[in-house]
Parts: sequence; structure tokens; C-alpha cells
Amino acid sequence: MFQSTAQVSAIQRLEDFSEHSPLHEDFYRQMAFCNFREQPHIEHLRANGAEPHVISMFVDAFRRRSSESATIPDEVLTPLEEVVRRENLEKDSNLAQIGTKMIQDGEVVYVILNGGKATSMNLDNIPKSELEVLPGLTSNDRIKLHLDFIKHTHGEVRAYHLTSPSTTDDIVKVFSPTWNQSRRQIIQQGLYPRLVSRDDDLLEPLLHSDSSLCFAPPGHGSLLSDLYVSGALDEMIDHGSRYMVVSNADNGGASISPQALAFMKKHNKVFSIEVAARLPEDLKGGHLAIHQDGRFVIREKAQAPLSDQGEIVGNFCDPEVHRYFNTNVITIDLLFARELLQRYNGVLPLPIIQNSKEVEIDGSKIQVVQLETAIGGMIGLVDVPPISCTPITHPDRRSVYGKEIFKRDKRRSTWEDSPWSKGISSSENAWDKRHDGTLMA
Repeated sequence: MFQSTAQVSAIQRLEDFSEHSPLHEDFYRQMAFCNFREQPHIEHLRANGAEPHVISMFVDAFRRRSSESATIPDEVLTPLEEVVRRENLEKDSNLAQIGTKMIQDGEVVYVILNGGKATSMNLDNIPKSELEVLPGLTSNDRIKLHLDFIKHTHGEVRAYHLTSPSTTDDIVKVFSPTWNQSRRQIIQQGLYPRLVSRDDDLLEPLLHSDSSLCFAPPGHGSLLSDLYVSGALDEMIDHGSRYMVVSNADNGGASISPQALAFMKKHNKVFSIEVAARLPEDLKGGHLAIHQDGRFVIREKAQAPLSDQGEIVGNFCDPEVHRYFNTNVITIDLLFARELLQRYNGVLPLPIIQNSKEVEIDGSKIQVVQLETAIGGMIGLVDVPPISCTPITHPDRRSVYGKEIFKRDKRRSTWEDSPWSKGISSSENAWDKRHDGTLMA
């Protein structure tokens, strides 16, 4: 096969570092045959020290963005109707006991999506999870208390944190005193280039002397690839873990449910995603639906159809049509995840989310596009349709959660001093009573 000088050079560069990654070498060779649209982005990433798998993920996303529609129209979706209520799950008296044993046996790990800085709130120097949800109490404080509660009622769960380069140091400072120093606990994401459009609709990397303006996190859809490439996924499995619970750090109602874990194991489910009834204030979050091809999908706000004026049209914002939204509390079978990653050479083809953002550079506002993926998009890769559901609460119960858990506590994170030790139940006092279900595949 004929190879241009540029292609040969690209292959040589890629082979220089392919041996350091568990991803299949053929994938790197495929990436070497980049076209003129992709090459500037690859060089931009390499010049800024991007890891090989980050380049691979970005190139995959960049290629697929041109073939995948940026929006998901109403016509191809059927609203999700069926979920099983909490009381149906709790009828099985053995589930709590089974779930507790799973935790005690080390079968469960917890990954907290700590995310980046609170830029959407114009707070560029504070991690989102360090914002106070109540006076003197942050999302990270809540996570510490919840992990402490699980430890003293069910057993210790090993926790990992997905961070971005801008937040890693902050998260290490907050959580490292509680860590087992012999084990890794931080999984740091890479960054994708921010893109700007030329007159001919060609997307180019945003360039500036301050590189922090030119890159953005790729969304939490990178989690499994990050775990796979870093070796953390194999490490989890080698230590006997089978299930990974994932949630956003700023989800004030996220919790580890022994009953849900036991249900998943008992019925051989490989994936679950917790849903809740949508109210008008919940419309930012993606809703679940059934695609016309039979897959379950999560349609994010950035994927909703827009009018010529840039307003969302159709039924995306109608909670009477699309009744359930994704709380992003997800449980994944680790063996299934590893098999899926091996099948796709370490880069899962999750739906591409093209987020339009406005950034201010040197006093001027510039419109950029950020390519992202979400971990919930994995639901479309599950071969067996989700046929069983379990209940869960709504994430906006954080106000209820806060009042019950923190009203007598000012920044205590030890079991003896925390309200958890006073008998507060995570399933009664701390949870909002508005709840719906979890899709499980």
C-alpha cells in the first residue's frame, strides 16, 4: 500500500509511544492515516503533551462528529414509560444482606466524577465539588460522610476520583488524608482542543499563548478508557471487585445502594442507570428514551433540535412526554466493561456531544465547539436491552439531604462526630420521597 511521507512519519511517531499503551497497535496505525482536517489537532495535542489514548479518543470523536448528527430529533425517539418502583425492590428481604456482603467482600468500588472548575458559575479557581452546598459544607464533605456511613454500616468501599488537570491538586489535598497511600485513588482525564470554525466550516484548534484557554475536559465519557489505559481497571478486577458505582461529586443525593447492587448481581445485569421524574428545574439534564433502532439513549440538552433563533424546539423540554432524566448514578459490571473496551480497542464509540461555548480571550468573546462524551451513553452499547428496573431518588433531594445530614454538623468528617452515627438513615430521613427507577441491562 502506498504511504505518503507524512503518513510514514505519523506512523513512526505513533509507534514511538504505542508500546506504552494497552490499546491495540492497529488503532494507532489507523490514526496515522489522518487527513488534512485532523492533522493540526493531532500536532496541537502532541505539542501540549497529550497522552496517546487521549489523542486516540479525540481523533475518534472528531471523525465521528461529521458522520453523526449533532441533534437527535423527536421523530426517532419513543418516550421511556416503564420503571419499577422502590417498593418492588424492597419486597425482597434478602437483597440488603446480599448487597452488604458484596461490599464487605470488596466486590464494589466507587468512582466520584469530581469534574473541573466551576466555570459555568464564573468561578474559575474553585473545583465544582468544593462549592458549599450548605454554609460551611461542600459536596466533598458530603462524599466523606457518605463513605464513612457505608464503611460503618456495610463495609469499606474503595473510592476513586476522576479529575481534570485543573482540579487534581485540590482533590488530593481534600481526600488524601483518608487514603490508603499504597493504592492509586486519582484518575486524571486528559484535555481535548477547543475548536473554532472557519468560513468554510473547517474546524481548527483554538490557538493562544495561554494553553489553558485552548483545551477543555472531554466529558466523563472518557472514564472507562482512562481506567483501562492507566491499568486501574485491571487493578480493580485483580483485587476482586466486580461492580463500579459512578456518580457526580456535586450530586447531593448520590448514594451506594446495597439493594440495587444485589438486584443487579442476582439478575445478571451488567449496567444500570438511575432515573428520576423530570420537573421544570430538571430540564438541563438529559432524558432517557428508546431510539427507533431499539437502543436506549440519553438525549442531552446539547443534542436537542434548535430553531433558527437558537431556541430548543420540539418535546425535549416537555416533562409530560419525556418523563425521566438521567441522574448519572451508574453501576457497571467491570468484567463487561473490560470486554467492551477490548472489543473497541480501548475507545468506546459513545455518542458525541458538540457543546457550543463562548470564551473570552484578550477581551474578545469567541464561539468555540467542545467535543464531549458522557458515561451514560454506554447504555447504547449494551447488547441486551434493559428489561428490569429498580427505584432511586431524585438528585435534587440535596436540600432535604443537607437539612437532615448536616444541620447539626459544621465540617466533621469522622464517623464518631457525624450525624450518620446518630442513627440517620440514608433511605428514610436523607432522601427526598420523589423517586422513580433505574434501568438495568
